[in-house]
Amino acid sequence: MGFLSKLFGSETEKMAKDLLSGLAENSNQSGTQESDAPIEGIGCSYGPKKPAEENQYNFNGNYVKYFETIYGEEFPEYQIDHEDEERLRSSIFTFRRNGQIALVVELLSETSRRKKVRTDCAMNHIPYLRFYHNHHGWWNTRSYVINRTKDALK
Repeated sequence: MGFLSKLFGSETEKMAKDLLSGLAENSNQSGTQESDAPIEGIGCSYGPKKPAEENQYNFNGNYVKYFETIYGEEFPEYQIDHEDEERLRSSIFTFRRNGQIALVVELLSETSRRKKVRTDCAMNHIPYLRFYHNHHGWWNTRSYVINRTKDALK
């Protein structure tokens, strides 16, 4: 008797196995498609295929310029300061409104163990966002960046 059947009965275990089997089949079928073919739709910021929507990988510039451009175009009501920390390989965007810090956004490598900025923000009750610029399958689509940033600024 499997774990699920002990918890929920054998019918639930069978349904779970069928579902997992179907997911595995779909995964194998989609693996035959070209991985660079764009997927349709707005807001798809995670997945094996590059979205058709603007994202940091189809932007004409590096990822820092990508975020800088979005923030400049979409959040003109904020003064946004940008600081690169070369030694720590991070970029920090600080949003200010009426002289007060409204949000800190940090761009990091997925392998970074850096916590100082996030900890400092938490201690000072400042909203904080983190985006990884090099995590496989994370595209940071324009709508995703805008929506996460707007939510953090509320």
